[in-house]
Amino acid sequence: MRAGFWEFISGDRELYARIVEPLGYNAKQRNSDFAKQYGAVVNRFTQEFMAQFSADTGTINWNKLVQYSSATTPLVTLPLVTLPPAKRAVNRLPAIRSVCDVLRQWGYHALAERVEYLSSDAVTASGNPLPDLGSLKGFLMVLGTYQSDGSVAMSTAPDGMLVVEWSFADNRSATLAFLDVDYGTVIATDADGNAVPIRNGATRARRQVIADALLEHNLFIIRPSR
Repeated sequence: MRAGFWEFISGDRELYARIVEPLGYNAKQRNSDFAKQYGAVVNRFTQEFMAQFSADTGTINWNKLVQYSSATTPLVTLPLVTLPPAKRAVNRLPAIRSVCDVLRQWGYHALAERVEYLSSDAVTASGNPLPDLGSLKGFLMVLGTYQSDGSVAMSTAPDGMLVVEWSFADNRSATLAFLDVDYGTVIATDADGNAVPIRNGATRARRQVIADALLEHNLFIIRPSR
């Protein structure tokens, strides 16, 4: 009798029967790993699609989708900005409109409307500058990384710098002017009405240094990841 393949390479006539079960187990394990990775990719693509092509009601914005797929010049693809945000993704935001899109994606519709108002023709026509894009990105980094129980008011300085004021029910307050995505100036008070000190008594500092000081004095808390 001529030897089969498995017997020929191993000298064991029953090898084929003994390897069937472990082969099946390994295949099932690989299928499970693939299904998990495939599901993660589908979820990420779904998030990106909804961020770019859905209306506030959650329905698909077909006009925008058809324009993206058929227009001669494609729309700019916005990065998906998660919470807490990655600086690289925030830096890639190309315009004020994209900052507003991220604010809405995070659920801050009123803040998005305020930024749109500050950058509207009605405001700029009266001599007020557009909010600086780098300044808005600095605000996004803070808003996406920290939470606060204070109410937020927003305005622009004469040079376009975004100025954000957090107000609280007690003596706490914080006014941040975002110079760009990395630096800002701050004036803040704690619950006892005392000035919140920044490193070396500075008022201008890196965004992270300012946020750490406000965190230490209970004006901010760390936003949980999601």
